[in-house]
Amino acid sequence: MTLVTFGCSWTFGVGLHYEEGMTEIDYRKSGKMTDREVSKEYAWRSILADRWGMENKNFAVMGSSNERQFRMATRYFGDLPKRKLENTTVIWALTVTPRTEVWYNSKQDYVNVLFGNGWGKDAMKERAQFDVKHHITHHYNHEQKVILLSQQIKFWDKFFALAGIKNYWLDTFNHHNYDYKSPNMLFDDKPQRDLLSLRCADRGYAPKADGYHVSQFADSDSSRVPYLVKQGDLNPYSYHPTKSCHAWFADKIHDEIANIRV
Repeated sequence: MTLVTFGCSWTFGVGLHYEEGMTEIDYRKSGKMTDREVSKEYAWRSILADRWGMENKNFAVMGSSNERQFRMATRYFGDLPKRKLENTTVIWALTVTPRTEVWYNSKQDYVNVLFGNGWGKDAMKERAQFDVKHHITHHYNHEQKVILLSQQIKFWDKFFALAGIKNYWLDTFNHHNYDYKSPNMLFDDKPQRDLLSLRCADRGYAPKADGYHVSQFADSDSSRVPYLVKQGDLNPYSYHPTKSCHAWFADKIHDEIANIRV
């Protein structure tokens, strides 16, 4: 049995090597390899796979866009014979719209691109030769991105149903108003269904209005993020969920799916 997961850093488990009281220098030194190992036990996807007696096939990576996840899903499921699709469950955590990926000839690979101002603008210019400012001005529209997401969700719902695969959707940082109402969208009865908002509400913080979290990791990006840092749910250096927060996500997702199955 296989649990296939799609998403970004909050699904992968970036930052899980953080321990309370750790200095930023020690945190930065630990690096990606430590997260790769720690996430096998403490990421919400790993907790659920272990709880359900499943193997986790994970496609979530740091900085991933929704476009990247749809590409990976197309390749993965297109290459598998039907018999290998049996006993498969998919949890797909949708991320922010101000991201994409571009093919980079010098790397002969795709490169994740994060939009926005701040560090992201200059980093993307250097890493991917991608002019974020120009793209946002001429080519980015959040509402159109959400429309495309709605169409993709509808398509994959039909694909998974035909393939006999159980699938579930999550919003990670922000509640999106999709045109298509998926019966497999988790927490759809909540006013703000995304994981970030759900944890804030559980902690007693539910702002009536808050900025769209574009994951530029700045306090001004969203008031929900610094609030959860103060609660110890996000580490103070990269704003990723701690071990206890991932455990909470796992419990919430498990209970929600159990309710849907009933």
